[in-house]
Amino acid sequence: MSREKRTVFIVILTLFVYALTQFLESGVFLFPFPLFDAILLLISFQFIYWNRNIIFEKKNLYFLFYLLALIFKVISSQFFLALIYKDQDLEQLNSGIFLDVILIFSAFFLALFFILWKLKQDKTVSWVLTLLFIALSFSIFFESTSLLSFFTIPVFACYLFFKKVQTDFTYLFFLHAFISIMTLTMVLQLN
Repeated sequence: MSREKRTVFIVILTLFVYALTQFLESGVFLFPFPLFDAILLLISFQFIYWNRNIIFEKKNLYFLFYLLALIFKVISSQFFLALIYKDQDLEQLNSGIFLDVILIFSAFFLALFFILWKLKQDKTVSWVLTLLFIALSFSIFFESTSLLSFFTIPVFACYLFFKKVQTDFTYLFFLHAFISIMTLTMVLQLN
């Protein structure tokens, strides 16, 4: 088992143990979904460290756009902002346009990642599928389709799985897909 597989397995196992502990204590199977973006960002940094030669020497810089999308997504999360701002400042920030601009940057960098990935990594994928990934990532801005944004990375991970595309970051995308599905499950459970 490679170190990437092992890391993803340990993260998923840890999340399941946490959820099982919550279930045994309170009767609710609850994942720590406010922490998912931060966990994913930390694991991404680890993957970048392990594969820094592949990113910088082979000029696979498209992954850095994925990292920027994650950074902006973490910055826009309520959990992260609550660590920095007081309650009044947080309410003021939520009523403004700042969070929307940060989410636009996140979706923009994710769209750039998909375009550059298509151009550099996988020439077999059609532009239609690439546009689907981009449309799913921008669906967060429309209230009627905002839940579709949770399917962006899972659809991408399914493509990687069924086409047997193996990159050094494939397991990171699988982890991101798992986290997206679990977040969607928690959001639907709360509604």
